[in-house]
Amino acid sequence: VPNLVELDLSFCPLITDDIMAHLFTSSSSCLEKLMVRGCDGLQNTRINSSKLRVLDISLCGSLKEVELNCDALIDLEIGMCLSLQSFSIDSSSIPSINLSMLPLNRIYLDCASLTHLKLSGCFAMSNDSV
Repeated sequence: VPNLVELDLSFCPLITDDIMAHLFTSSSSCLEKLMVRGCDGLQNTRINSSKLRVLDISLCGSLKEVELNCDALIDLEIGMCLSLQSFSIDSSSIPSINLSMLPLNRIYLDCASLTHLKLSGCFAMSNDSV
């Protein structure tokens, strides 16, 4: 659906990384808001979008890796992803990111507008993680 701007797939266990990739492969994708909260079929999610502004990828219990290249992203929910080991984001718009209580051992941030970062309780992090 080329004019779709908001999509909520929350708690759909059959949503996979391939489906996520397909959502953003079309250059005509207009998605600005995507909710995939509690989608346990996601494991290694990569999103490349110039239009996505809001993403809720929280409560995804099997999610191990997230890579976001989303220049317009301003709101990200990623809490309670208890298997998440690697998080990477490239966004010039996002002002704050909360990665608290995630078992991350690798983080990459390229965020020109980032003013607030929460990493409390990230017990797996070391000096080499960031």
